[in-house]
Order: sequence, then C-alpha cells, then structure tokens
Amino acid sequence: AMAASASESDIAAIRTSVDDVVPAALPVAGVGPAELPLAVKAMVPLLSPLKHKGQAGKIGVVGGCQEYTGAPYFAAMAALRIGADLSHIFCTRGAAPVIKSYSPELIVHPYLVETPDLTSADAGRALHMQSEAAAAAVAVGEWLPRLEA
Repeated sequence: AMAASASESDIAAIRTSVDDVVPAALPVAGVGPAELPLAVKAMVPLLSPLKHKGQAGKIGVVGGCQEYTGAPYFAAMAALRIGADLSHIFCTRGAAPVIKSYSPELIVHPYLVETPDLTSADAGRALHMQSEAAAAAVAVGEWLPRLEA
C-alpha cells in the first residue's frame, strides 16, 4: 500500500489551524508555522536501548472523581504518546478503577478523597474530611521526588 501524501490544501489547512491555536506563542519562541513540526520533534527525546523506564519522562496528573474520569486519563495518555515512559494519575477512590480500566499503561493511585456537599451541621465530618485530605496530600507528596527526571 502506498502512503498518502498531503495535498497543498491539507498543508494550508494545517498551517491555518496552527496559526489559530498558537499564534501568540510563535513570535516569543521565534518559531513560525513551517518550523513548528521540527521544533516539536526537537523537544521529544530519542529512544535508546541504553535508557531505562522513566528516563524519557515521567508525569503525575492530579485529578478525577467518580463523575469526571476522562480529563486525567487523556492528560496522562497524551504524555505517554509524546514520549513519556511513566504516567501516574492521583485520583479519588471512586475514579481509580474506572481510569485504570481505560488503559493498563497508566499507574493509578487512589489517594484523593471525594468531598460530599457538607452543611454547617456537618462540622465533625468536615474536620474528618480535612484530615483525610491532609493524608492524601502527604501520600501524593511522597511520590513527587520519584517523578523528577
């Protein structure tokens, strides 16, 4: 099968969409639309058999709850697709099995707690939730040094 080549109209459409998305960033970076693909390629590390897992990039995504699982999933998968080796998601307990079921490539940590709507009569519950949130922050914080390249 022959690879399809891009027509001039396809290239013009891509350049137009690039101009629409990142026009303000281009003058600052000194990169025009024609050079943008090469600039992006220069940022992505090359694969090497000498590297071990994690040396090409690690990312930690914090977010997601039982109702909102898509955004952390897509953010973590995007990082993997552009070359990161390890992608961690720190989410609530209710979101963890859902996000993990999307892809075995993701490392999912169910450290965050879901906060229900509390009324002023729920002061005791609010204090308990605050201590759970502090414990979650400590758990996520323990992972941060591992995410440094």
